Amino acid sequence: MRYISAVKRYRETFRNWGRVALARALNADRIRVVTRAGKEFVVDLRTAMSMASFHHALSQHFEGVDVEPERVSFVYKDRRVVFYGYRHGNIVEAFNDYLWLTASGRRVLDVGASIGDTAVAFALRGAKRVVAVEPYPFVFDYAKKNIEANGLSNVELVNAAVGEKDGTIKLSTEPTFSGTSLKESADGVEVPVYSLDSLIARYGSFDVLKIDCEGCEYNAVLNSERIAGIQELQIEYH
Repeated sequence: MRYISAVKRYRETFRNWGRVALARALNADRIRVVTRAGKEFVVDLRTAMSMASFHHALSQHFEGVDVEPERVSFVYKDRRVVFYGYRHGNIVEAFNDYLWLTASGRRVLDVGASIGDTAVAFALRGAKRVVAVEPYPFVFDYAKKNIEANGLSNVELVNAAVGEKDGTIKLSTEPTFSGTSLKESADGVEVPVYSLDSLIARYGSFDVLKIDCEGCEYNAVLNSERIAGIQELQIEYH
């Protein structure tokens, strides 16, 4: 059953879906894929499977999905949106899980920005300003690339962690994914840590707060004296 479902996804994603399905059955190392947009790539089998999975997931919510090994695009609010490093984020969640927050015309603090998918979503929903905070350098670099690729001038990225109080932490520069908890790395790079109150002092007041920081939420929220000034909050907690 799983193989049949995979073949259906290949058919949705690739013109040469039969060859891709055969490559999976033979456990091939490399495969030439031709996307529905007519683009050709030679990728490993895992990447081909990932492309098909993301194409399927995104197509349930967006029109005009065009998936490549490192880049995906789709139509949202009558414009084409682009994301690099999409496999390291969660675009469907970013565009759908925060819809009840009133972003239009408001100032948004996005804690746990990952590849910038939530920041892009808030900006395209009309946010006046988005300050997006992401500690891990690997996904932060993708966030920077995605903000630039989508031409968004109302998003400011901050490479920092959020915690109880200001300080620093050493974090790995290796690939990380959406949902990675904050873990110090002895051979990592030093990244600042800010409390919520410090972020508000640095960047001004906010109307909306989104937190998805894989465990930092308790120390951040419980030690903030200025959080009461934020009108809407959505917090993922553990």
